[in-house]
Amino acid sequence: MRRWTLLRCPLLIALLFGLASIALAKPVAHTPTLKLSTTHPKIDELVEVAFTAPAGLPADAFIVVVQATVNPDDAVLNMKEQIVFQRLGGRTSGTIGFNARYNAEQAYDVRMFSSETRGKLLAETSYVLNAHNIYGDITLPKRVFKPGERIALSYEVSDVPEQKAWIGIVATSLSHYHGESNKYVTAGPNRFHYLNGRQKGTLTFLAPDTPGRYDFRMYAWDDTVAPELAFVHFYVRK
Repeated sequence: MRRWTLLRCPLLIALLFGLASIALAKPVAHTPTLKLSTTHPKIDELVEVAFTAPAGLPADAFIVVVQATVNPDDAVLNMKEQIVFQRLGGRTSGTIGFNARYNAEQAYDVRMFSSETRGKLLAETSYVLNAHNIYGDITLPKRVFKPGERIALSYEVSDVPEQKAWIGIVATSLSHYHGESNKYVTAGPNRFHYLNGRQKGTLTFLAPDTPGRYDFRMYAWDDTVAPELAFVHFYVRK
């Protein structure tokens, strides 16, 4: 009888520790993220969006594709302007797919909102339609800057760009379609640079003086029909 008791003790202790571990284990806390299979899709190309979302979101949390000029602070407006829409339905991770279509602009955002009513923007990423077999990438050291702060921007183009290809700062709300008009909007010291045929490099800009949401945009040349090659959103805050 004593031998049985001694034999049972290690088994009992292991069982109790196992139950304690299960009780103490916390649910995985997912950070909201969106990752695209491509950021330069051709028209009608399949784009897959891998997402993670926090546990406990309302059932009507959703992912939406909209033109990049749509205000990200208004969930209802984003639903109204939707090109693609998908509720999360309680899922904390997964993949959704859609075909990239041209809808009056080349530039689009994929966004995750916490709810359909008064929902907050949880995550955002972007893509540009590749309609001319050339595309670019823009990399920033961060996404929030102070007024007048110096910004070191890195860029790369898939092929040697024209001399008058350019990158400039533009208010997010302005259409992406009119490249030449956007160039003049950016006028100011260190708010606009030609690439001068350089396929990659680093450029220095100064953040706008007025707080708000802005874009860095890259265009293939400097007229109103120039295709957009890349863009990235950023904020200016005091």
